[in-house]
Amino acid sequence: MDITTLAASATATLTLKHPATGEPMPGVTVTLYGPGSREHSAATARRNQRLFDRLATKGGKTAKIDAAEQLREQAEFLAACTADIGGWDYKGATGRDAVQAAYADQSVGWIAEQVGAALGDWATFLPSQPAS
Repeated sequence: MDITTLAASATATLTLKHPATGEPMPGVTVTLYGPGSREHSAATARRNQRLFDRLATKGGKTAKIDAAEQLREQAEFLAACTADIGGWDYKGATGRDAVQAAYADQSVGWIAEQVGAALGDWATFLPSQPAS
């Protein structure tokens, strides 16, 4: 078997599910940069660098951050891993800042939850069947 038949795509489009029913919302999408992409790698590197910087500032001791800062950092990471959105906006806007604000808004936290779960699953970015 040529293992590259299971190579991850750089992006994948996630159809968001209604938070109450779990039903897919047709046309309401988020296109994500996958863990095999340069964009995802860069976002991960920036997140890790911030962690290392906090540790260095604290002299190697555990650096605690509050819940608001954790939420902001997660929203920033998710936004950096978002290539595009479709069929929805956040308070009338669709740019990166609006997407990041949506990910940080706990009242629509189900969006960040679904996006985070998809990003953490390589299967999101893999072909459903290997090429023959």
